[in-house]
Amino acid sequence: MISFESLINRNFSVATQAAMLLAARLREPAPAAQEVLTEGMQQLSATVAAYRRGQPPDDLTIVRIGFDLCLAPIRNQAWRILDLDPETMTRLLRHLLMRLDRPLRPPALTLLAFAAWREGQLEQAHTALVTALAIDPFYSTASMLHIAFHLGLDITDFPGVPQADGSEPGHWPDSRDLDVLRNLLTCYAPFA
Repeated sequence: MISFESLINRNFSVATQAAMLLAARLREPAPAAQEVLTEGMQQLSATVAAYRRGQPPDDLTIVRIGFDLCLAPIRNQAWRILDLDPETMTRLLRHLLMRLDRPLRPPALTLLAFAAWREGQLEQAHTALVTALAIDPFYSTASMLHIAFHLGLDITDFPGVPQADGSEPGHWPDSRDLDVLRNLLTCYAPFA
């Protein structure tokens, strides 16, 4: 099995090293995919905890998290962490965005946009969404947030947003939320 450490000694960029590792892991039998998810979730949690203590992630960890945020279960975990510790997660997302290669930015930008929107920082939310969509116009979560944002939907109406009483756990909106969003759009904008 290829490890991150074995790739460091080769003459590849950090992004290439991480891509090679993930590609090799995803070609393994089915249990390896679950291992990739488990490792990614553990890495994200450990990175957030370290960042909270003032320890920024190294280049390889940044790239790994960038790739991991493209996977829905890990993105869902980032969403939950954002709900539980918005200050640390927002600072970490900004740190990641300064160092991630352009193709890996949309998930982090969309998370940052949602956090900014929730905090009433509408200009920052808009900028993050526009940037995410400029990089990947087909990134569905950014598209959903962008539409909801521009229609002026209440942030608490958006699928997956925890209510004040905590009755609905947060989760990263995905394709299952499209019907809910379409219903909301129909209520707010019958012409949509």
